[in-house]
Amino acid sequence: MKKINIGYIHWLLVSVGFVLLWGVVTSTVGKNFSEQKELLLSTEVTLVSSRANTILKTYELFSRYIFSDVVEHPGVLEIISKANSADEGEKEILRKELYRLLENDYEEMQKYDFRQLHFQLPMGESFLRFHSPENFGDNLYKYRDSIRIVNDEQRYISGFEEGRVNNGYRFMYPVFYADKFVGSVEVSVSMATIIKTLSGLYPNIDNYFIIKKSIVDKSALNDNLDYYETSFFSEEYYFDKKVNELTLAGNGLLSEGDFQLILKHITDSYQNLLSKQESFSVIEKFDGKHYQICFLSINNISNLHTGYLITVSQNETYKLINQAAILISALFILIFVIFQIALFIFMRNQMRTKELAEKDSLTELINRQKFTLIATKEMERSVRYKRELCLFMLDIDHFKHINDQYGHGIGDQVLIKLAQLVSNHMRTSDTFARWGGEEFIGLLPETSLEKGINAVEKIRTLIADHDFELDKPVTVSIGITELIDCGDNIDLFVDAADQALYQAKSGGRNRVCAI
Repeated sequence: MKKINIGYIHWLLVSVGFVLLWGVVTSTVGKNFSEQKELLLSTEVTLVSSRANTILKTYELFSRYIFSDVVEHPGVLEIISKANSADEGEKEILRKELYRLLENDYEEMQKYDFRQLHFQLPMGESFLRFHSPENFGDNLYKYRDSIRIVNDEQRYISGFEEGRVNNGYRFMYPVFYADKFVGSVEVSVSMATIIKTLSGLYPNIDNYFIIKKSIVDKSALNDNLDYYETSFFSEEYYFDKKVNELTLAGNGLLSEGDFQLILKHITDSYQNLLSKQESFSVIEKFDGKHYQICFLSINNISNLHTGYLITVSQNETYKLINQAAILISALFILIFVIFQIALFIFMRNQMRTKELAEKDSLTELINRQKFTLIATKEMERSVRYKRELCLFMLDIDHFKHINDQYGHGIGDQVLIKLAQLVSNHMRTSDTFARWGGEEFIGLLPETSLEKGINAVEKIRTLIADHDFELDKPVTVSIGITELIDCGDNIDLFVDAADQALYQAKSGGRNRVCAI
């Protein structure tokens, strides 16, 4: 798959931001100064809100795509459903299975700055945090309104939410299996990601975030209070260090000291606006230049004021923004949204194309090449952790006679039915593939030779007892071996199973032999 040039994407986003900013700057008109200023202030709040909401809408659209295309996968839903009634040992197995199933998808999500893919069981028990898989089992019902709402009302909810560790925008989806509520899943982005995206789209604007001190002191873990510092202009708010460092580390319009001087003057002059906990904007002259500072009120999922997104932009030739400019800005942002969604879908389709290349077109089992990769990894894992591992080869007895007597079309149907029969019988942790022709191959992790013989004997009986709608039963010969002296050499491992298969066929077929 052709590697996507991330640098080009970043350049494109910056270019779009520049075009949007240019449209805003050049669309103003000369009017009375007082009228211009009042309109300018209200428009800035609208624009900042529009930019932030559009970015959030982009991530929300992504999150819906992730939910429908990744989370609602039948295998995922089945795992969550089983976890509802599982004991702790069973949950651990299911948790690992879910992690393996979605690990690649989560890696793709991280490329788009999605930080969390977090599954919860009913009543708020954390089942699996992909960003921190070692932390699970804690109950978040009383700490997180989003989890409480999605559990109590079993509906989708989204919005900003202060967390015990991180603040961010959460997209919470109820999870159903067979029309039964079995849990919830969170797809979220951090506030730092929102700031980084804003800075990328609008490089000439500084962005900061403050959050109410009372909310942080109530919800954050004590170990995480170091992530905050009391703001220098109001004792009621904290600065989020992690978020603000993104702006201060870059080539911002203002140094940290100049920013403090401006904000101290603003808060001295506009304390009444801050006390209303509503959005507002002001223009201040500093060091011979005019700066526009917007305080965008951030409400949490419960619609309570939580903090402010603060933007600072230089306003030397700033003019009034009319409706046409807003529409043009929205159009560019829409193009950005469509482009990002199209890129995400393209990458997913590329992954699906890769999956098709790894499957046998007739049986839809994985093919020889993909099996070899999986088996090699399992062998390395088994050797490293001294775990048991069995490999078996299965050959349809007298398959040539079936093709000669009934035709290749019927022979193909036998291959398809047998593949479905065995796949449905095997565990989710097992691997079954078509090796070539009428030969199949299987991998049984965490399985001793004795248990492996019992398992494949059941498969042999299952096939022999199945009605393939032919004049006589279809039988198979199976050779099985255990990973002992092969090390991590896949060829030796397969050869051992092949020798056992040869013994089974030489011994009269329709039997299991082991080496």
